[in-house]
Amino acid sequence: MKYFAKWKQGNIPSQNYTSAVAPMKPSVSFANKDGAVQSVINITYPVDLQIGSENELSAALMNNILGGGIFSGRLMQNLREKRAYTYGARSSLSSDKLVGNFNAFANVRNMVTDSSVEQFIYEMDRISKEPVTENDIQLAKNSMAGGFARSLESPQTIANFALNTFKYKLPKDYYNTYLSRLDKLTIEDVQRAAKKYITPQNANILVVGNKDEVAKSLLRFDGDGKIDYYDAYGEVLNYDNVEIPANVTGKSIIEDYLDAIGGQAKLSEIKSMVTNATMQIMGKDAVIITKQKLPNKFFASVVLGEMKLQEQKSDGTKASITQMGRPAKIAIPGEKEFDEIQERITIFEQLAYLNTGYKLEVKGIEEVNGNKCYKVQVTEPNGKTTLQFFDMKTNLLRMTSSTEGEGDKARTVSSEYNDYKDVKGVLMPHEVVIVGQAPMPLTMKVLSFEVNTPISDTEFEVK
Repeated sequence: MKYFAKWKQGNIPSQNYTSAVAPMKPSVSFANKDGAVQSVINITYPVDLQIGSENELSAALMNNILGGGIFSGRLMQNLREKRAYTYGARSSLSSDKLVGNFNAFANVRNMVTDSSVEQFIYEMDRISKEPVTENDIQLAKNSMAGGFARSLESPQTIANFALNTFKYKLPKDYYNTYLSRLDKLTIEDVQRAAKKYITPQNANILVVGNKDEVAKSLLRFDGDGKIDYYDAYGEVLNYDNVEIPANVTGKSIIEDYLDAIGGQAKLSEIKSMVTNATMQIMGKDAVIITKQKLPNKFFASVVLGEMKLQEQKSDGTKASITQMGRPAKIAIPGEKEFDEIQERITIFEQLAYLNTGYKLEVKGIEEVNGNKCYKVQVTEPNGKTTLQFFDMKTNLLRMTSSTEGEGDKARTVSSEYNDYKDVKGVLMPHEVVIVGQAPMPLTMKVLSFEVNTPISDTEFEVK
């Protein structure tokens, strides 16, 4: 009363919601991730399933059989155990005061994306059309009963049960009777729940992945035969009627870019570069110094406070890599680490693209942060490929995307180039946003570029 006695009663605001509605036909939505070697699949739609409703428990049991169990679910058994498409395929069926949601999901290799969607739909159809077995239902009951019992070990669970009982006006014995109600469920109950809540013919099929490799194979699942494309922020992308002018080639795009930043002659005069930059790592500013000296010397260090996180250098005959104070690893020509460092020595790599041995292919026109860009696939003489995006208005490089690592450890890393400023007659990006190397995007702010300043060879010496 001391603190709240002066409060006056007011009107409690209320909201009217338009209920979410599933599509009349299956709808495929695609978010492009250039260079991605895997696709993220989500098959989802809203369901009319309220907390505490008579169908809630039978629906949960049914979903456990379909894909709620860790390894026993049909989706897991099909896509992982039988076909090796993924490490895990699961589904969830949630209840809510306003509207529930069904979601089936997995990460799969590019080449099996459409096959995986096909198997998702197959299992969803099967459980809604064919009665489950006694063994299916007993395994699911055992799993759910065990999970319920283990949850009671946490005081937080008991508190949530009390809160839910009050909040959703549940019967006072709702949780006390959970196990007995679960035990009484039959194959027929599961079948009714499946028919009511598993409707692949009304699903939103959302895939995030490599558009060039995957998207067209998904057309057969879309009810109107047209895929809807979105960017990372949910904005609609239109790839219709986007034609590349006849006079535009990969070579012409690279030449226009080189002219835009200073011209080939000017760029060829630059034989050394020192870059001083900062980047937020773990909430602190890291200092990043890079030194490039043609034809074959390189140095880079990342220092956070008093700690040197990483140092790489090459004197042209051997290289050293030091991380987190560990002893330096020495690499020689032909070894992966040495070759990767040598690739970083080039100051303006696009100059080399005009030489024989490089293949430049215009893959289309796409938006990068609102800028329409030519998308160019660059294939190096060693077979390595990168995607590079050049602004159609300014000709500036806006983004690069490439795949790092191999197999299950492969990841797509992209770098966005912003804030171009003049540095002794050359336009240089002073902000680089790196996505894919860490859980969150890393933003590097360039403090200075030092062009053609003398750099002693001793700074690159590898002992």
